[in-house]
Amino acid sequence: MLNFGFGAPSDDVNYTFYYNCSGTAPAFLPNTGLAVAYTIINRYDAANTTVPDETDQLFRLGAAGLMSSTTPNPTGSPIPLGCVGIGDTLEAVWNSPSFSAVPPLCTAALPPVAQAALCGLYSRFDNQTQPGACVTGVTDYSALQPVYLPDPDIVTGQADLYSAYTGNGRRVITVPVVDALALNTAATMTVLGFRQFLVQPNPDGTFFNPSDPNGRFVATYIGSPMPVKQGTSTTASRRVVPHRCLRAPERWYSTNEARARRQHGCGAGDVVAGDFPVDWRAHTVRQDHLHLLLAAKDHDHHRQLPGGAERVNFCPDAGDPTIAAAIEFALTGTTDGSGTPAIFDLTPDMIAVTTQCIDPVTLTLGDCATGAAARR
Repeated sequence: MLNFGFGAPSDDVNYTFYYNCSGTAPAFLPNTGLAVAYTIINRYDAANTTVPDETDQLFRLGAAGLMSSTTPNPTGSPIPLGCVGIGDTLEAVWNSPSFSAVPPLCTAALPPVAQAALCGLYSRFDNQTQPGACVTGVTDYSALQPVYLPDPDIVTGQADLYSAYTGNGRRVITVPVVDALALNTAATMTVLGFRQFLVQPNPDGTFFNPSDPNGRFVATYIGSPMPVKQGTSTTASRRVVPHRCLRAPERWYSTNEARARRQHGCGAGDVVAGDFPVDWRAHTVRQDHLHLLLAAKDHDHHRQLPGGAERVNFCPDAGDPTIAAAIEFALTGTTDGSGTPAIFDLTPDMIAVTTQCIDPVTLTLGDCATGAAARR
């Protein structure tokens, strides 16, 4: 189904998002006539020693999307913890020793899982006000809240076209679309694709209520116009789960999808066949793997890196200016680091650059040949 039944992005349709529940669906919020249910996918990182508290992890998912981790995916899927993959049949709702995202009755209280995640989503508008439900629902809310800066455009609203939005993408959520929302922790969901929505303020300019008993907020369907660097952490029906194969998350553009999947696939869902978007200058496509930016035959990527790949020193700690500019470009969309970071707590010193070569026969990545082999 084109756009998964959400309509044309150009129509700027507003949806009431509500936490999946059993019974009569909650009422629409103002200026909406359509609704979409969502749930929280299972990305509980039991081995996380930096943010061990579960409500803190859920807050971060709502505030900044899926987080990278070496911990295995708790769903049993081979997809990394920080990813969602198209075609993954093992996606599941949040489930841990403390909480689960099993849908409650629509007349019941909002589950703690949804409450904590919505408090994170709220930070995309406001990181100063401290809603009471967030102070009590997120263990370290007061410490986490200031870390996640709000979108610079919190004014463009429901009555405006998406084209009027001038923010940095913080209000844009990328939602994986699944076949049907799971009703219990044993049921699985299949990821069908990804779409994007712009989370909206209320009609009077105030922000959505993170303690709404049904977890409701308004978001405008915008299709997929923005490059994917970070998502959110829900899943829904029609069906939605904010994310794609979010390894950082990145989007590889390639005219040969099969070849691109063999080279760069994270599961099955992180490659989009076709050329760069026609508006790529307005919406920068950021890459985290510099071998793509520097590939001499990959003209679409090569043209974005000033000076190309000639005479680049790839040795560790060389401080090559082209490498430094590429890292800044990946993080901020600008080669001098003057742009707004896509991930607010990620800095250039956290990025390591390695070189790999594509085997011309197998089309797989591996260590580059040296000596006589490299000169053949």
